[in-house]
Amino acid sequence: MALAMALALAMAMAMAMALAMALAMALALALAMALAMALAMALAMAMALAMALANPSGTSGGFGGKNMSDSLPPGVTNAMIPGNRPEDLEWEIFWQWAGDQLYDAGISVEDAYRVINNGLKTVNN
Repeated sequence: MALAMALALAMAMAMAMALAMALAMALALALAMALAMALAMALAMAMALAMALANPSGTSGGFGGKNMSDSLPPGVTNAMIPGNRPEDLEWEIFWQWAGDQLYDAGISVEDAYRVINNGLKTVNN
């Protein structure tokens, strides 16, 4: 009986040690990933700074203007470009909200897309 209890205790200790090692490895992996992300962000910031220093006038690549509107045709404004219109911002806000609702409900984007397509096929037939 004492031998069985000692064996069970040894097995429990071995399992606890294995769990502790797995947790330590997961923590080390998480720290390594965080470090890699921090290094990637630092590299991106360094590249942006290098580009800004290489082009101190702020002019764009071959257009010679200081912003995008300098290279637009006469009569065209930034608001006329798809993606820059006020209604595009409203759509973006709506789709962000819709995506959040799907996520909160546990519905994948693929499932929602399939339901919408099947509904449209039913309406169109």
